[in-house]
Amino acid sequence: MKIDADLHNFGQQVTQVWRASEIYFQKPRPVYWEWFFFGKNSPLRPIFSEQSTSSTRITEVLFNLDVHFENDDCGFSKQIIEVDAACKPSHAYSLGALLAYCYLFGIRDLHKGNVIRRGAHLQVIDAEVVFSKLLLPNETLLLPFKDVTGEICAAQKSFGDIAAIDLESTKLVLNGYLDLLSMALEKRDQLVEVLKSHREKMLTVPIRHIMRNTANYRMWRENQTPPTIAFCSDELKQLERGDVPYYFKFIGDINLYAFTKPTGEYEVITAPIEFQKGISRDATDPIELLTASRLNDELLPTGSLFILKKLMPKGFTGSIDGGNFSAEVTSQNLQINFSDRTFTAKL
Repeated sequence: MKIDADLHNFGQQVTQVWRASEIYFQKPRPVYWEWFFFGKNSPLRPIFSEQSTSSTRITEVLFNLDVHFENDDCGFSKQIIEVDAACKPSHAYSLGALLAYCYLFGIRDLHKGNVIRRGAHLQVIDAEVVFSKLLLPNETLLLPFKDVTGEICAAQKSFGDIAAIDLESTKLVLNGYLDLLSMALEKRDQLVEVLKSHREKMLTVPIRHIMRNTANYRMWRENQTPPTIAFCSDELKQLERGDVPYYFKFIGDINLYAFTKPTGEYEVITAPIEFQKGISRDATDPIELLTASRLNDELLPTGSLFILKKLMPKGFTGSIDGGNFSAEVTSQNLQINFSDRTFTAKL
């Protein structure tokens, strides 16, 4: 059964199918990354299996997708039902863990349509854009970023109204973030070994690049409204055949590709110059993302300060005791303290 999904690559789209009396989503694109980062038998699962400071295990937050491969890297993912229940502290904690995990591995496009709320945590169900060298954690779209507002980002499923998060929930988000990041730091060598052992395969699997917000394409199709940055010739070609333009890269390859036939042939395309910088950050060598200096000197201070700055109640001043951290907030400055390091930012 077809579902309300965008058409890509010569009219292909995600479809709902029955397999062994259960509902699966058949995806005409690689499901490898969903398996690798969020699958029940992900090779990363054992590394994050230790108990965290919360009663919520990191493995319960991340590795729940039942993924099956079919042709090449395409395949099926078993349906996960959204749970319409009251927000719990564990939802806030799981958001923080997801922020750290996806910031670390450069997993993007995690708006609320690609994340499901379960009874006690958030679960990513679609992962196509990975290994991006992210500068800030909200580039994941778990938090508001550019055109993705608080109503569209995945955090909406943790809080409902992201603008009204209380201080206790903010501390839970940051504790989830710090728990996962501390595990990654402690097990960094193991993470690198897993990546190296799967490298040969990873180099062959396409990684999607989202050139621009899909809303630009929909506006053009509905009323021929041109975007601020003109479409390139390949975008127009795909739009004119009824597709939402789809692009991809390979790890370590500077080129951007598009499919030229439904059977999988592809070619290099030339994107508008304004997008070249963003394209260059996608499909980064994963070993580069896992350096100790990046974790310690970028993800720890930048992510921690960003989460507190963006989520703590507006106008709050005073001290915060978060268990894993403490913080001092004035009208002009934010200082966060760990056992051995202190970071500051202006408000």
